[in-house]
Amino acid sequence: MESPKNNVNKLLGDKTKIEKEIEQIQSGCSHACQSLKQNQSEIRWHCDECKQPLKYASTLDLDKFFNRN
Repeated sequence: MESPKNNVNKLLGDKTKIEKEIEQIQSGCSHACQSLKQNQSEIRWHCDECKQPLKYASTLDLDKFFNRN
């Protein structure tokens, strides 16, 4: 049986590899399809394909997002 320390170290290594792979996918994406997504405290444009946050929403974007006139 693996020790908790070895298991945590393996998982952290896996996490690093996955984060690097995601970064490579996102850097190669054209971000052609974008939509507004609300996170915990902000609304930002995200790529629909690679899920990368791209830019903050403008006031006009926020008005449309909340259906305000």
